[in-house]
Amino acid sequence: MTIHATRTVLLPLAVLLLLAILAMQVRTVHGDPPPPVYVDADSCSQLAPGGTSWHEFRIDDPVAGAYSNGLLTVDLDFQGTNGQAEFGWQTNVPIDAVYAAGGPAGNLYRYAPPETADDGLHTPYNGSGKRYHSLNTILFCATAPLQPTATPPPTPTSRPTATATATVRPTNTPGPPTLTPSPTVTTRPGDTPAPTETTVPPTMGPRYFPVAFSFRQGGEEPNDDCGSAYWISSDNAHQFLPDDRDDWFTFVVKEPAEVTVILDNFGPLAGQIAAYRGANCASSQLLGNNGNTASIKELALGEQPADRFFLYVSNDGAPNTTEPYTLMIFTKP
Repeated sequence: MTIHATRTVLLPLAVLLLLAILAMQVRTVHGDPPPPVYVDADSCSQLAPGGTSWHEFRIDDPVAGAYSNGLLTVDLDFQGTNGQAEFGWQTNVPIDAVYAAGGPAGNLYRYAPPETADDGLHTPYNGSGKRYHSLNTILFCATAPLQPTATPPPTPTSRPTATATATVRPTNTPGPPTLTPSPTVTTRPGDTPAPTETTVPPTMGPRYFPVAFSFRQGGEEPNDDCGSAYWISSDNAHQFLPDDRDDWFTFVVKEPAEVTVILDNFGPLAGQIAAYRGANCASSQLLGNNGNTASIKELALGEQPADRFFLYVSNDGAPNTTEPYTLMIFTKP
């Protein structure tokens, strides 16, 4: 009887031990990511610990899909809605760290030992309603080379089809910092460093415009002035509420293209949309504006160089907190 009792106890314990080992082995794909470290950096070389040299693979304005430079392949997927989005990744090369940049800094996730997959990563919280800052850039860092020896590297294997983001107002946060691209990495066609800032003063617009790039107090949203413009991506549909007077947005065109901006379903009717181009608010130039009183306002900006752009949407009608408008930027190389 004693022998059978011992076997009865040991068998379940052995099964539990085996399940625990298997759970540890699959954590890299489906488990929680390591605790993030809040840090402000522009490259993997700044994030590497002392005495360590990290190679870098950079993805700006990331969307779900596959990226490759001929040596490293990265698959990205996203879960959640705008403002609460988390992402997962998988690579064919072990990664020492992943940096998710958004807002004034970013979250650094370190892996020891290096891993080839994880999920549940996100940018830092912005301190309001436990929402995350908008994801601007992802850096993959590793001690192993992440680039082929030939330059420039091949373009990504695919560019995912654009999808509409959820109707969520961005929370109060300044715009993300400008992250300088690594001079040795090209993740998408036409990636070039932003042009040198000019000294051209901001241009005043026609009627409806306040003083260019001035800060307006009040309102429910954070992007009431150019300095806190909300980062958006081109070739996507974004929805926002016209709940106060001023909304500012910014985006980047990575290669020369025809640019068209469409403001649709604008319930207040009275107001306008205007577009600027420049490295920052102070050096931007007005490209055009549309102040009709229709629910759709379009700006055909024509051929534009690779640069940063700012959009200003003014609401000269009644505030609306229930019916969002749609903002779309289309680029045609």
